[in-house]
Amino acid sequence: MKRFLLTITAIAGLFSLSTAHALLGFSVGAHIGSMDFDNAAVSGDNIIGANLGYKIGGIVIADFAVDLEINQSLDDFNNSGTDASYDSTALFLTTKTAGPIYAIGRLGLVKADLGTQSDDGTAVAVGVGFSLGTQIEVTLKSISFDDLGDADQVNVRIGF
Repeated sequence: MKRFLLTITAIAGLFSLSTAHALLGFSVGAHIGSMDFDNAAVSGDNIIGANLGYKIGGIVIADFAVDLEINQSLDDFNNSGTDASYDSTALFLTTKTAGPIYAIGRLGLVKADLGTQSDDGTAVAVGVGFSLGTQIEVTLKSISFDDLGDADQVNVRIGF
């Protein structure tokens, strides 16, 4: 019985936390995913990341937000035969349609470091999400870097 009450209390706490974030216009989340470069000299796979968003407005059918996102490789990527960690920071303009099941669209600028190589790029992402307080989202992101080439990223995100 105590375990059941503790579980109910934890769930209620998560919903109240997500409500407080929503009322202030902020959202926070963490994601895990996979990344694939078109450039044959760069290979790697697993990434983790976090994001912080702020709702800047909306219309009847969609909300608009600014999102800051950071990513890091879980394991070293291979860059022309050298093991290197991948780190990136991105700033996105995000839109999400209204409702508990929603579509996501994002446009952004990305700054990435792969070992000693730094690169800038642009990103476009689309996805779907589900929310009843806690957000669960799946996104597909396409990044076009100046020097590293193109990369595709698939993420699963949990947020508040």
